[in-house]
Amino acid sequence: MRLRRLSPVPALPVRSLRPALIAGGMLALVAGWSPAQAAPAVDDAGAKALAASLKKDLPRWFPPPAEDGEGIGFEWEGEPTVKPAGDHYDVALPRLSAEDAEGTLFDIGTILLAVTPKDDSQYGVSITLPSAMKVQNLDDNDEYVDAATITIGKQSFTSTWSGALETLLTVDGAFNDLAVTAAGGKGKVSIATMTMVQDPKPETGTGGATLWSGPAAFAFGGLSVQDDKNKELMKIGGVTTEATYSRVDLTKVSALQKLSEQTAAKGVAPTSSELLPKLQGMFGGISGAMRLSNLSLSIRRMAPRWLSAISPSAAA
Repeated sequence: MRLRRLSPVPALPVRSLRPALIAGGMLALVAGWSPAQAAPAVDDAGAKALAASLKKDLPRWFPPPAEDGEGIGFEWEGEPTVKPAGDHYDVALPRLSAEDAEGTLFDIGTILLAVTPKDDSQYGVSITLPSAMKVQNLDDNDEYVDAATITIGKQSFTSTWSGALETLLTVDGAFNDLAVTAAGGKGKVSIATMTMVQDPKPETGTGGATLWSGPAAFAFGGLSVQDDKNKELMKIGGVTTEATYSRVDLTKVSALQKLSEQTAAKGVAPTSSELLPKLQGMFGGISGAMRLSNLSLSIRRMAPRWLSAISPSAAA
């Protein structure tokens, strides 16, 4: 499969598709299949319905490259497969590739889901990303060549999805030994651990709205950046961000998501008159904190291409 060339590519890509981003999209796919009533039984009929919904919604939630070449364009090879497996469905999505606006191709591969119907139109969803994903650039002959490999050691991502609200509720994710390694071993970005959690609880609001409050946190540890001679440029012991959300109106969050989808399908941006009513009163408040520990830098070893990859402003 070949995707069209959009623009010149950097010599050494260290960008990666974030697991959380893909996970959120995978959960969104379930929303198109989720009924607002009681969860259906796990059977062949349900598997067929889920497979049909995924086939229809994959291009909608993960669209192909835009005509103007902006954003990330996705391409799927084949069709999803869904099989009943006790109390859940085992789902294998079609092989996925993505190309960003700078022309870098991400060969993601096959993503696996386990979807478990629950009460109140909620679903347990676990996601498994491929353990290795290739990153390729176009050479002078307009052919793709390997530029880097994204690897994941251990991973676990479980969550609860609300079919009625079309919104992700709880999340419990853990990833170990993540790395982006340049072709030929000439440079590497690695993260020893990465975790993400959120656990909101509902409360009754005014006008029939259901408000949600609760904690969320994201953390990673053991970040290391190495140059093309395997010399360490930067090391961070750990970064932790914690937040507590108060009275979030998930009905408005869902409406905002639908508006974004509708305007994106038309190739236009939402207007302020469309956005403001959905943004007003979306949440009561938020508090948070961030901690960084054990940061060390080796400025003399930082090549401009690494600086621009990590932070464009730093290269300037």
